[in-house]
Amino acid sequence: MNLIDNGMDNLYQPPQLDNRAICITNNTLLGALISSYFNKSNTYFVIFKFPNVQKKGSGISTEDSYMSDVMGTDISTLITNSMYRLKVSRVIFADLNDNQKSFLTNIPRRMVIDISPGDNLDEKLAFLNHRFSKEVRCIPRQAGEGLILAKRTQAKLIIDDRAEILQTEFGDPREGIVVIEDDHDISTIIAANYACSIGAQAVFVEPFARENRDEIERNLFSWGKSSSKIDLDKIEKEVNTRISNIQFNKFKYATFFTYGLPYGFILKNCIPISHVFRSIFEDAFIFNSISFETDEGLGSAIVFSPESLADEETQDVIKILENNNFHVKALLGKSATVANFDHYAGHYPYDLMHICSHGGETDGYYVIEKFLDRENKAHTVEYHEIVGFAPIPGEEMVPVHRKMIFRKLDGFKWRSPELEQQKIPSFVFTDLTKILLEKGINAGIKRMRIKEPIPNSCCIKCYDSIHQGLIRHLASNGSPLIFNNTCASWSEIAGGFIAAGCRGYIGTLWNIDNTIAAVSARVFYQTLFEGNVIAAFYKMIKSTNSPVDKDIYIFWGLHFCSIKKPKVAGSLKVLQELIRSAYLWMDFIHRVEIPELQRNAREILRFVLNEIANSFEKEDFRNLAQLLTGAEEDTRGVPLPMGQEGADLQRRGVLDLPGDEEKSG
Repeated sequence: MNLIDNGMDNLYQPPQLDNRAICITNNTLLGALISSYFNKSNTYFVIFKFPNVQKKGSGISTEDSYMSDVMGTDISTLITNSMYRLKVSRVIFADLNDNQKSFLTNIPRRMVIDISPGDNLDEKLAFLNHRFSKEVRCIPRQAGEGLILAKRTQAKLIIDDRAEILQTEFGDPREGIVVIEDDHDISTIIAANYACSIGAQAVFVEPFARENRDEIERNLFSWGKSSSKIDLDKIEKEVNTRISNIQFNKFKYATFFTYGLPYGFILKNCIPISHVFRSIFEDAFIFNSISFETDEGLGSAIVFSPESLADEETQDVIKILENNNFHVKALLGKSATVANFDHYAGHYPYDLMHICSHGGETDGYYVIEKFLDRENKAHTVEYHEIVGFAPIPGEEMVPVHRKMIFRKLDGFKWRSPELEQQKIPSFVFTDLTKILLEKGINAGIKRMRIKEPIPNSCCIKCYDSIHQGLIRHLASNGSPLIFNNTCASWSEIAGGFIAAGCRGYIGTLWNIDNTIAAVSARVFYQTLFEGNVIAAFYKMIKSTNSPVDKDIYIFWGLHFCSIKKPKVAGSLKVLQELIRSAYLWMDFIHRVEIPELQRNAREILRFVLNEIANSFEKEDFRNLAQLLTGAEEDTRGVPLPMGQEGADLQRRGVLDLPGDEEKSG
């Protein structure tokens, strides 16, 4: 049963979203069993992960539950917005505990189906009126393979320890291929559901070890700098041990769900290739990619450049976008500041953003600091610290942003199996975060200057300082395409944009030549509106003849992602979205009781109101009033709560500490 037509038009169409129900779960096997009931062809069944959290607390940064509150509130807001866009009928809580449910109380109980392991799914999911005539049995470690086979044969999935090993080749030829690094977790089930929804061949491979991503980045850096064959061989080995037996030229596109391997680079982009960051909100990434693909878009773009490069594409990109009816917000030269990047990237409505600047990794400090946890036990934390400034015109005090990239705790590498084996209580991480948030610096702290690029210290050079890629919001709660045409912009900084909600991201694998970057961008935008993003990306990357930079770009996204050309030029949709955003932030300020969140929200509201007041004429408001007569209901959702500090500490080993100020002079 081939779910995708042989025609090229259908090949690049997104699947439908199944609005009968969504599922919230971290349980791999239960998620797979439930998914097998949702087997409509060309339809994606939505699963959202939910982190292990404490019971919902006050949200105050000094409380033990603060990190948990931030993560839980973020995910619950994401789910609520997705439900709103999808207009879903039911929500399945699959093996959620009371702590997780404490963040989901805004979901009406009449919509909720509670399912625990061992429940009779035929009864729990009776509303589907589904009757299976056959079944597929698989061992627990093959839940992904079993789910795909069950869906494609309309069979009921049974997890059976004594089942025979399934073959991953399912017989019928398919136009696309999805390669999934299988960590036997709920992310594998999400990827399997996606592969089924687009009718692609699915192949499961060994997961790439996340703790080795830094080494891959160093290998790429060395390859780009000196064409080091040793470094290239190391990357090739990681990739080829997983996919050397696959004949990719048989397919028309490939998508890789990965912890951080640049498969397209090693495959020399032999076909159109995209990647999905495994474990970085791929649930929301897939949902947004499908959901926003059916929108007309806003017809709005941002072009950001401090104009520090001798040969850059900025003016050509603006011209191409404007010729295709886009309203372009150009942040160039002195306007390309850190503060403007924060405000416009996060809270201005747009469909795509192009970044032209220096970037990549920067220098900083290596810090060794001792601290005491609540039980008075001593610990030693080691981290890289990168410092940036965000001058605000007319303000005497200059905000200072500190990014901490954690390397070791008590001598063990961060996120390593060895550190996990120490069974360090979670409150130790909470105590560490509180100490750092409260600026509690020990007198005996050791801080050493590092004058070479620090791994994961991704940045974007702005006119006044560096932006460290710690993104909280994107496009006024939209889901844009980001083309970050700076050096080495493929990994850590890409994860920041993806976590913030983009549905497509193009970056570079190492330091790129300015001329090649400019020419490549021109090719991309000249092609973008003829089809979709992956086609333009493929043409761009094939236009580069440099032996070193030939496959320097990577596309994080899904193969059907596109940016629609506006039918007419204009900025009325931007104005409409800014007004909607202003009302939402005013409501948020009225409802929230935490002073820190109120202060942050007021700053955002001030930006939005200033943009409305200074960028539009009276005629625009009159035209908008006419446009809104009979307009459809808006489905962009509500903004995320403010105050993420600490949420990424255990997940990615990164902590953003904004808010310090130094006197300018």
